[in-house]
Amino acid sequence: MVSISLSNVIVNAVQNTPENHYIKIWHEVGKKHGTRLCILNTGAHIDEDELPRLFEPFYRVDKARTRGQGRSGLGLAIVEKSLKRMDAVYSLENTPEGVLFWMELPD
Repeated sequence: MVSISLSNVIVNAVQNTPENHYIKIWHEVGKKHGTRLCILNTGAHIDEDELPRLFEPFYRVDKARTRGQGRSGLGLAIVEKSLKRMDAVYSLENTPEGVLFWMELPD
């Protein structure tokens, strides 16, 4: 389940990182669990009202995107379900550098 979650978050970051910016992936000691995995797509920003809705199935911030572009709108919903099954703590948040997704994985 961790690999599915990590893969979906990385694909999402790749698809939503602005041109001439980059994705940074690292790990650190978690605050509640063993390891915190972090994925930052620099230069990106999501309206604060949109952040909690991104985990809803089929929700898209950019309404112009369609399934014809190869995106189902299920990636982050799958991530959320997988992480909840593992009792993992996670967050999607704006930072001064861009959009950060992190998940803390139990030991």
